[in-house]
Amino acid sequence: MRSHILSIDHSNNTPEDEMEDYEELRQLLSEEINSGKKKGHEKDNIDKDTKDYLDFVAFCISQRLSFNQIELLGKFLQKAHKDKRLKFLSGFNLIEDLCPSLCKNVLSL
Repeated sequence: MRSHILSIDHSNNTPEDEMEDYEELRQLLSEEINSGKKKGHEKDNIDKDTKDYLDFVAFCISQRLSFNQIELLGKFLQKAHKDKRLKFLSGFNLIEDLCPSLCKNVLSL
């Protein structure tokens, strides 16, 4: 029904004295369709966020992190994200040799 009402055929066959009502109906249907698309897009984002969350948890478990460690790491990342302090992830390479070197040379000071 929506597609017919929004079609050019329906518009062309609408009597002139009903055109104002027809335009109002078209506007309502267009808003309803756009609202449905936005809700669908929001649902896609929620689904993506859920998948990303599960991927993160699965990765942590695969690395044999304890549930307590996963929780602490998650809280750290949430706070860092909120404070916009995660840019370093794209700028630094977290290679295997780096962490022991940092601990030995920097954190022991």
